[in-house]
Amino acid sequence: WAERNNIDAISQTVIFLKEHHIGSPEELEKQIDELQSAYEEKKASIRQAQNRMKEINRQRQAIRDYRRTKEIYTQFRESGWSAKFYQEHRAEIEAHKNAQAVYELHDGKLPTLKELTAEYDVLKGQLNAYKSDMAELKSKMTDLKHVRYNYKTLARDIPQTDQYHRREDRIER
Repeated sequence: WAERNNIDAISQTVIFLKEHHIGSPEELEKQIDELQSAYEEKKASIRQAQNRMKEINRQRQAIRDYRRTKEIYTQFRESGWSAKFYQEHRAEIEAHKNAQAVYELHDGKLPTLKELTAEYDVLKGQLNAYKSDMAELKSKMTDLKHVRYNYKTLARDIPQTDQYHRREDRIER
């Protein structure tokens, strides 16, 4: 059973190599390296898109918090920075200060929620496309690595087979 399975794997490898016009182990390694680099580029693109999406979420939350807590912060300021008022509305005041910090990072100019949501949706679409591309690249890379393994097995077994036949010829003489 094992011998038949190995022969089938080797024949599939040979067919794959011929169909994809791969004539040498160097060409096979080159294709694997190209797929690996493309895979890494997609992975980096995904990381970049995810980081931008996190930043957009942070900005959107800052806009919401700023709007939600603006009235309370104004009252706090008008109360003369009262400690009692601060204790009563601590969470809202802290949320407002955090939102102000985000605004200050962007020089007081943040895009609108609508613009941020549109950019987020575009990034989400790109992310889904990148993930499907990565799945395809990974599948191709796995196939090529299996072929490489079978090719190495074939290359390793052929010289042994030749030596075996030579020994037989010597024994029979």
